[in-house]
Amino acid sequence: MRTANPNNPFFRHSRGKERNRIWLNITGSGGGFGQMLIAYMPSAQNAVDRTDGKYMGDATLALTSWLEGTEYVIQGRAPFTASDVVPLHFRTLTPGSYTVAVDQLDGLYLGNQPVYLRDRNAGILHDLKTAPYTFSTAAGAFSDRFEILYAAGVLWDAGTVTKPAMVSVYRDGEKVMVDAHKSVLSRIEVYDLNGRLVKHSKTSMTQRPR
Repeated sequence: MRTANPNNPFFRHSRGKERNRIWLNITGSGGGFGQMLIAYMPSAQNAVDRTDGKYMGDATLALTSWLEGTEYVIQGRAPFTASDVVPLHFRTLTPGSYTVAVDQLDGLYLGNQPVYLRDRNAGILHDLKTAPYTFSTAAGAFSDRFEILYAAGVLWDAGTVTKPAMVSVYRDGEKVMVDAHKSVLSRIEVYDLNGRLVKHSKTSMTQRPR
């Protein structure tokens, strides 16, 4: 991933084609290293396609993109929009302190475009272009803790619900009601416009939650 192989169509340089790429590193205080790549380009889709590279599961520490229930160390995505949200997957065999940092970037990332890492567990929205982000964790695999986004006001995670219209939010007197229709929600999180977690609720309901 660190070397541009001219025989690889993903890394091949093509004049006149827009590509906006960011490489993210994950490191541990006790050692360990992993790297992932997110690339926006006209030839890619947000679904699984030939621009994506699966994580092979051969490391004790990894930060990857989380797409259709699978880990990808390389994810090509459709042309950039600031409303995009990229779910991440984190795994480690050792509890401790870990740091996510920007390794390389190009395209629009070289300008003023922020790159936010949202830590759902801590309720933190952190711009990785200003500084690395350090957090503590137990050992395990986590598919719903981290995500990348590009606007502080983007609160919807498109990777968790296929059709946003399936969830309705409305006021009933002094209460805010969430109707998931035919879906079952495991939890509800409310963020303010700065990306801070202000309220969360977990449910074990097996019937239609409302």
